[in-house]
Amino acid sequence: MAVLQDFEAITPNTLARVCETVKGGGVIALLFRGLHSLRQLCAMVMDVHARYRTQTHHHVVPRFNERFLLSLTDCEVALCVDDDLRVHAITTKMRDLHKLTTSRTSTCGNGINTSTRNGSGNATDTDGYDRERAVQGLLRHEQELVALQEKLRVSAEVGPLAKLCKTLDQVKVVLSLMQAVVEKTLDCTCVVTAGRGRGKSAALGMAAAGALVQGYSHIFVTSPSPENVQTLFEFAVRALK
Repeated sequence: MAVLQDFEAITPNTLARVCETVKGGGVIALLFRGLHSLRQLCAMVMDVHARYRTQTHHHVVPRFNERFLLSLTDCEVALCVDDDLRVHAITTKMRDLHKLTTSRTSTCGNGINTSTRNGSGNATDTDGYDRERAVQGLLRHEQELVALQEKLRVSAEVGPLAKLCKTLDQVKVVLSLMQAVVEKTLDCTCVVTAGRGRGKSAALGMAAAGALVQGYSHIFVTSPSPENVQTLFEFAVRALK
């Protein structure tokens, strides 16, 4: 769980990096003080605005604040509550959740079970969320990951690298990169795209270590700042060990 209570000091990059520290199923809580309406968030002065003020431009438009607030409409698990833990329905999903929690409170008070069984016999909530199916999907993903790692274990080039991977997608990326490394196709370009925190830097670090083992002596890494390649070098060292 991560709690952010100084929203004025947050930047988009800082917010994204903090969110990466929370594992799946965790909670990210943003605390605001002195807000009578979330519309005040769109006009809130951020600390980072000071660096962009000049003699000719005294006012900085807080575009991030507005976009952040609008992004909550696309987040299915966002919740807005006040000091009394009352849900404020600022989006359609929150309004539906507010109605659901209200109905659950009334039905649970009458001793009525809000959990039902679907056609396959799995337990589901009244909002249609299938807990058993979600767990089965996670287990199936882990089984596929273990199966692929076991299959690649006999490969001296990819086996040790696949063992370090945490997700199935990461194994596939490392496998594709190592294929280009082993085949020594120097005229090809490999592009890896994914959301933040999906393991791109770690995969590149493992691929770089694999390239060193294959005899590559010149590997160049570019980055806006040294801290952006810490994960890459960390996993490169792990893979070499």
